Amino acid sequence: MNVSIVIPAFNAAGTIADALESVTSQSFPHWEAIVVDDGSTDETAVVARRLAARDPRIKVTRQENGGESAARNTGISLARGEWLLFLDADDWIAPRHLERLTAELLSHPELDAVHCGSVRVALDGTEVADGYAPPSGDLFPTLARRAAFPVHACLVRKSRVDEVGRFDTSLRKSADWDLWQRVARTGALFGAVREVLAYYRMQPNSASLDAMELLRDGLRVLTRGHGPDPRVANPHPAYSNGCPPESAPSQQFYLLCWCAGLSIGEGTSAMPLLELVSGAGARDLYPDAVGQCLFESAPLPAARTYEAWESMWPAVRDRVEEFLRALEERSGTPDLASTALINLKQRILRSSPSWRLVFADAERRAAEEQALRTTLEADLRESQRLLQETQRLLGDAQRQAQEKESALAQLEREPWVRLGRRVRMVK
Repeated sequence: MNVSIVIPAFNAAGTIADALESVTSQSFPHWEAIVVDDGSTDETAVVARRLAARDPRIKVTRQENGGESAARNTGISLARGEWLLFLDADDWIAPRHLERLTAELLSHPELDAVHCGSVRVALDGTEVADGYAPPSGDLFPTLARRAAFPVHACLVRKSRVDEVGRFDTSLRKSADWDLWQRVARTGALFGAVREVLAYYRMQPNSASLDAMELLRDGLRVLTRGHGPDPRVANPHPAYSNGCPPESAPSQQFYLLCWCAGLSIGEGTSAMPLLELVSGAGARDLYPDAVGQCLFESAPLPAARTYEAWESMWPAVRDRVEEFLRALEERSGTPDLASTALINLKQRILRSSPSWRLVFADAERRAAEEQALRTTLEADLRESQRLLQETQRLLGDAQRQAQEKESALAQLEREPWVRLGRRVRMVK
C-alpha cells in the first residue's frame, strides 16, 4: 500500500518545514510527498528542496499561481500512490497518522476512504477540539449538510478522486468539502479512526477565514448536495438527486451562523451575510446549534481558544445581539434570538477561567446529588423487593396454615376417626 501526500504551498516558507517534518517522521514508510509550489514569492521552494535533498521521497514542483485547488490537482496528476492524502503547508500530522489509517484500510478492504480525529492548535499551542466525531460508512447524508473533517484528516483512494473530477478550481473555499461530497455520492464507504492524528494550525487573519467568500462557496456546495450533480457520472442510485431539498434551508442558516461568528470575531458586522441566504425561512432552527456555531467560530480570526470569549464579549455583544435579532426575523424561528443568546452566554461562562471552577463545582455537586439519588432509589427498590418477598412468604405461611386446618377438619369428619374416639371414651 503506497500513499501519495499532496502538499500545495503558497508563500509558506515559515511553515512548510513543519509540515514536511511531520511527514518524514511517519512510522509508515511507504509514502511520497509532492510539494506543489503555487507561484510563491518567498523561499517556500528553497525550504522544500532543502528537505527533499535529505529524503528522496519528497518531490518539489512549481507552477504559476493558480490557487489551492489547482495546486492539489497538479499534485494528483503526479501522484503514483494508490491512496491520497492532502496536507496543507501550514498543518501537520501525527507520527502514526499513516500507520493507523492504512491499517484500517487493510482491515476493511471495502473502504474507499478513512478519516481520523483532528484538533485546531492556537497560537499558544493549546489544542481546541469541537467535539464532533463524524460517522463512518455511508457519509453522503452528512457531507451533503456540512464539512465533516479537515482535508488532511482523510486518506482516500486515488481512483475515486479521479472518478469524480478531482478538486473544483472554481471554488476558492470549501473545495475539500465539495470533493468529499462527490466521493460520497458514488456510494463510497468511509472508515473512522477516532484517535486525534491531524493538526490544524490557527493563524490570525487567515485568508481561509474570509466569512463572505466562505459562505458564498459553502452555499454552492450545500445546494449541490441537495440536488443532482452532473459532475458525478455514476452516483449511487439513492443519491442521484441528492438529499431532500427541504432539508437545505436550515443547513444554510447554520452555515450562515458559523460565518457570522467569523465576521463578528474579526470586528465587523455579520449583517451583510444575511443577504446571501435567500428563499424560504427555517422555522425549526435549534437555538443551541446557533449558539454553538457563534461560540466556536468567533475566536478563530484571532487564533484564540474559547477562553478568549471572556475578554471578547464586551466588544462583540452588540454585534451578536444585532445578528441574532435579524436571524430570528429572517428564519421565522420563534424566540430564537433570546434562547440562542442564553445558550451562548452559558457556553462563554463555562469556558471562562473566572467561572469555570464555579461551573465545575456546581456540576460536581449535581453529580454527587445524582449519585446519592441513584443510591437512594436503589435502596428503595431493594426495600420494596424485600417487603414484597416478606409479604409473599407470609402469604405462603398463611395459606399453608389454612390448608393444615382444612385437612384436620376433613380428618375429623372421617368415620374411623369418630369410631376411634368412641372406643377411647368407653375405655
